[in-house]
Amino acid sequence: MKNEDGSPKARIIAVSRWPLAGLLALLLASGSACGGNGGRVPAGHDHSGDEQADHGPSGRAAGEKDQAIAAEPRPFPGRDEHDHLHVSKVENDRVSWRKPEKGEPLHVLELTGVIRPDLDRSEVVTARIGGRIAAVQADVGQRLARGAILFILDSPELLSLKETFIRSAQEQRLHQAAYERARILLPQQGIEAGTAEERRAQAAISRARYLAAREALIRLGLSPRLLDEAAAPDAPEETVSAFMTARLPVASPLAGLVLERDLVAGEWVSAEKPLFRITDNRRLWGVFNATAAQYELLRQDAEIELSIRGLTGPMPRSRILRIYPLVEESSRTVKVRLGFDNPGGHVRPGMFASARLRVPAGVRRWLVAGEALTTINGVAGVFLREGDGFRFLPLEQAERDGAGRLILPDALAGKEIVTRGVFALKSAMLLRSADGDEHAGHGH
Repeated sequence: MKNEDGSPKARIIAVSRWPLAGLLALLLASGSACGGNGGRVPAGHDHSGDEQADHGPSGRAAGEKDQAIAAEPRPFPGRDEHDHLHVSKVENDRVSWRKPEKGEPLHVLELTGVIRPDLDRSEVVTARIGGRIAAVQADVGQRLARGAILFILDSPELLSLKETFIRSAQEQRLHQAAYERARILLPQQGIEAGTAEERRAQAAISRARYLAAREALIRLGLSPRLLDEAAAPDAPEETVSAFMTARLPVASPLAGLVLERDLVAGEWVSAEKPLFRITDNRRLWGVFNATAAQYELLRQDAEIELSIRGLTGPMPRSRILRIYPLVEESSRTVKVRLGFDNPGGHVRPGMFASARLRVPAGVRRWLVAGEALTTINGVAGVFLREGDGFRFLPLEQAERDGAGRLILPDALAGKEIVTRGVFALKSAMLLRSADGDEHAGHGH
């Protein structure tokens, strides 16, 4: 049988002497604790849940002592802690071990903040021209499709712009026609060169005026197709009459959520007054506060685990977009901006949130899987594989990093630490301790 690193597994050696009465009593006690299993360890079951109960919660910051572990290890009565553990045959004998690896422990940073709209996906809507609000058709909190009407503006200035556009279109056609005739007559000396040049200049000026009037109306939201139909030389009178109105529907420039509204029907507004703010809430920001100590550990593009108050279920994954360089004088904190996708729209701006991220602690330590840690009679420690058996080694301090890995002292570098089957070894240890002093310390 091979270990994870390819080395042979340690043998589990049967105990040669067990007092029958003591063994029966212990099996009965174990059966009552295990319920319907009758005290037997099911084959193929590694008691991962029991081991987790021994290990305590994972995710603790590097260097933080496990609160469930006694500060000072207590000796086991009647046994030498240096002898080997020879255990009876256990149905679940899948015990494996590995040597600790050198690496950086992870710190867990907890930040608090608020969800904000993504300003890169937000728009402030103005009237773009002065006038009176004739009607309002959208409100705060409403979800809108792109092109949905927000409000209708009644603007005399708009009517003047439309009149200028129609007149410039007609003048442009007249001056262009005059210039074309001059080009034909000039080679035949039917017109002076100066007159032909004057007509060319008039055609260019009228063309520029027409294009400027057309562009001004396009910027207000009128479609180019509508303008071309109204300015056509053969446009029906009904088309021109429908075009010449002071009413201007103002549409949403993007699909999203209405965050702000600052207008009521009947009021007069200026051209650039902000009237609506809309955000595409399929993508949002989180703005969090970090202390000076946390600031030193933050890294651009680091992954973040979000927790949003009031929401359950899987939370969106996020990354740090920006770490602000300035410290706020009042709170002595630094702003950190996160970005995350919100495809269902369940997260909304203004929600309170917390962020959790794991960052390297900046020092290298010996690390092993957190499952290696267990407690026996209130004493925390790990099992070492030594020769053909195992030895339980108490630890003066038991520390886990932010990823739940166990941090070991340098003295355990190169040692083989049991990471699987810890519960089976612990059970064997407790059985031998319960047997009393008669056989404790013999190593059998």
